[in-house]
Amino acid sequence: MMRGGGCCGGHGGHGGHGGYSGNGGHSHGGHSHGNHQNDMETVDFATDPVCGMKVSKKDAVIRTIDGKTYYFCSKDCADSFKG
Repeated sequence: MMRGGGCCGGHGGHGGHGGYSGNGGHSHGGHSHGNHQNDMETVDFATDPVCGMKVSKKDAVIRTIDGKTYYFCSKDCADSFKG
């Protein structure tokens, strides 16, 4: 498992990944997802096995390897995964 540098250069920004929709305060620096428009909405999260970032399963890059499903924050993390 790579932390810090990883695919994304750390968790300071993640601004280039986009893809997460449904809230107005998305920030990976402190894993704050603020301003959920509908608090009744359940969003299922997983942890990217490469960089350790929490990702919405709905918006993640998904790979199934040997029958196990993995969720990634970006294509770069998915491509670098050595499961």
